[in-house]
Amino acid sequence: MLEEHLHQHFGFESFRTGQREVIELIAKGDSAAAIFPTGSGKSLCYQLPALLLPHMTLVVSPLLALMKDQVDFLISRNIAAARLDSTLEPEAYNNILGGAKNGELKILMISVERFKNERFRHHLEKMDISLLVVDEAHCISQWGHNFRPEYLKLPAYQKEYSIPQSLLSEETASEEDFQGYIDHFFKAVAPGSRIIVGVADTTPPNAVFDRLRRLGDRVQKEGRLPLEAGVFRPVTEAEMDETAKRVAPEITEDEDFKIIQDDVLKGKHEDIPNHVQEMLDKGFNPNDILNRGMLSTMEVIGGRFSTGEVFIPEVLLSARAMNEALEVLEPYLAKEKKEVSGKFIVGTVRGDMHDIGKNMVVTMLRGVGFEVEDLGINIKTEEFASKVAELKPDILGLSALLTTTMPEMKNIIDALTERGLRDKVKVMVGGAPVNEKFAREIGADGYAPDAGASVEVAKQLLK
Repeated sequence: MLEEHLHQHFGFESFRTGQREVIELIAKGDSAAAIFPTGSGKSLCYQLPALLLPHMTLVVSPLLALMKDQVDFLISRNIAAARLDSTLEPEAYNNILGGAKNGELKILMISVERFKNERFRHHLEKMDISLLVVDEAHCISQWGHNFRPEYLKLPAYQKEYSIPQSLLSEETASEEDFQGYIDHFFKAVAPGSRIIVGVADTTPPNAVFDRLRRLGDRVQKEGRLPLEAGVFRPVTEAEMDETAKRVAPEITEDEDFKIIQDDVLKGKHEDIPNHVQEMLDKGFNPNDILNRGMLSTMEVIGGRFSTGEVFIPEVLLSARAMNEALEVLEPYLAKEKKEVSGKFIVGTVRGDMHDIGKNMVVTMLRGVGFEVEDLGINIKTEEFASKVAELKPDILGLSALLTTTMPEMKNIIDALTERGLRDKVKVMVGGAPVNEKFAREIGADGYAPDAGASVEVAKQLLK
């Protein structure tokens, strides 16, 4: 049944890890706290149940831009949703209030400061609300003590307006945010309350496994385990240790190019130009310096990034060192024919302004010899198709960080088919909410879970 609603209202064929468990709890009348990795679809955990609950879902969101994006997406899916904020004209504001009181809305989004408005609270008394959602729940600890103290009053508001259920929704946070969040979470949950704390069984490469242990310890100490009903699958400390182990790729040391490998590995951007020049002066072949000293090391960096051994800052430092070295090498490489691995076009799909992951892919692919054309962010379907026709790449890379923009990937693939270009280019997709199953469903040729994996996937697609 849930899958039918998922497909009908949101266009997805299956749930991502952790979503179903939270949605089932909310749909049957329980409360929940959901902690998801960034971009893994936590918004769906309240959007779908809102359609199944008898009354309206009230969502407290910290940012106007976030509210606007969410409401625009919901309206595009024919879901009755609205937001109340200071940018609305009086007539529009009153119409939304009327719809909320008359039961016409399924989702209403507000900022926490809206509760300070006496007029709004008067109208709130006349609304039937099934679920209170605190989106970006770290705000309770991060801002509740500071310049947005209304966050600390949310439990009182829930009780005052007789809202039976609540959902705390949170993405991966800083260490300070995480500690503050769990401290306030256990204080806010009333003794005897039925609430499920779930940690999804897929984690990003840079997951802090100690947090999972700490969260488990707090639940065990202040909650009640095992549960009296439902399924409980405890994870032992030994299993956690085993999961946390990462086997990083090792560099095959090439004695002649060891100093260049070390410069790239440690991001020594100030030293590497001199070292490259010294090797050139000694008669080393520029292509050997590039391939055996630099590109081979960048491939190892990519592998370590995939396994969580290194993180974005380290990769960027290595890329910077490599770019500095290329400034010295370029004139010498121009005299010889530089081998190009393949031609790659990449961009972030329409409606999505995120580019860190995409930029990492660009860096990694250029680092191993691909000719890359970066189209940027918020790229329309027509522009992707036109660039494929113009530049004739081997591979088209599509990036999305929001679940709301994932459908654009299929639109682009369909556009390539309509223009007779689909069989002329391989399509690779990636981004936090994307998975291999989704890639297959939309007809993509390859899926890369992160920038490090994109290199290997691109190479495979060229075979």
